Amino acid sequence: MKIKFLSTLMLAVLMLSLFASCSGDKTSDEEDTAIRAAFDEAYTVATLFSGYAANVYADGSIEVEYDSEYSPTLQYDRFSLCSTMSELSEMVELYFSDEIGETLMATEARPGAPLYLEKDGVLYRFGGFVSLYAVDTEYIEIVSVTKESDDKFTVSVKAEYPDFYGEELATVTHDYTCEKIDGVYKFTGEFPLLADIAIDEMLDDRMLLPLG
Repeated sequence: MKIKFLSTLMLAVLMLSLFASCSGDKTSDEEDTAIRAAFDEAYTVATLFSGYAANVYADGSIEVEYDSEYSPTLQYDRFSLCSTMSELSEMVELYFSDEIGETLMATEARPGAPLYLEKDGVLYRFGGFVSLYAVDTEYIEIVSVTKESDDKFTVSVKAEYPDFYGEELATVTHDYTCEKIDGVYKFTGEFPLLADIAIDEMLDDRMLLPLG
């Protein structure tokens, strides 16, 4: 009887060990490195679609601009890899699910005015749109990459933004979902910028960043 009991106990321990090893809570070094790199690239791409149709002045005041003209994106270094709408869309598809990609590509600077448009084979961007690109990525830290299943991961990120109206720091955190789709790490669900969260929830909708 004792031998049978010990055998049953050992089997139970073995099953628990196998379950733990297959539960997906351990991210390999290779996966961790690849997902962190994918997040950095995805976040930079996402910043190209975020901002405000406004002029921001040194004193922090904001003037919404409704008559801005479009300007070619080639004047900005960050658009060196995409000079047409097709190339911009392909870059988005590299890092995001179809749902997020469609949302980003449909971004408007103001109602009826798309953020990006193409004319005569040249990509243009709405001229009065204040981007979050310039400063946002400097404050971000990837805290951890957690493996939820074989092809699904949670990327926990935080940022500490200086409150330019005082000396306090606004700490913002968010968990992003990353999935391995056809061998490529892409972000799914929602992909808010931490600066947007800081502005909306932590800084009472005050403009945080200068012109991008």
